Amino acid sequence: MRPSIPSRTCDPALGDLLTLWESSLCNGEPPLRQTLDPFTLKPWLGHISIFEATDGGDFMIRLEGSAIVELTGENWTAHRAGDVDRKYGSHLVEHMTDVTRTKRPVFHRMMIFQKRHFYASRLLLPVRKSADGPTNQVFLALYRDIIPPED
Repeated sequence: MRPSIPSRTCDPALGDLLTLWESSLCNGEPPLRQTLDPFTLKPWLGHISIFEATDGGDFMIRLEGSAIVELTGENWTAHRAGDVDRKYGSHLVEHMTDVTRTKRPVFHRMMIFQKRHFYASRLLLPVRKSADGPTNQVFLALYRDIIPPED
């Protein structure tokens, strides 16, 4: 089931990225990592962070997108999603676990408060490192909302 991405408030790039992910499905399974290479992802590169599942039930942040670092003022490359959860009381590990378990993308809207208070939209996309392997990576795409949502 496709997550609902509100087109009025969100950057259209999120919908475009979701469409690319859907077109890269392999027999109903999440896309392979090598399919979503830097050339394919070029329009979204700075807005993507790559998380990889670890044996301990956490997710290592392999790469933090430069636009995400600019939005938040923090670079979490080589840290774990659990570190983010401990610092902010978030549920990133839980969300990543759900995405890898269900093999379905998830959309969230959230407040970004590290630098200035504003809303952003986040898309979590499950990915596989190998054709015969599990869904063990998650691409996190983050964009500042075009207009604040009505809450």
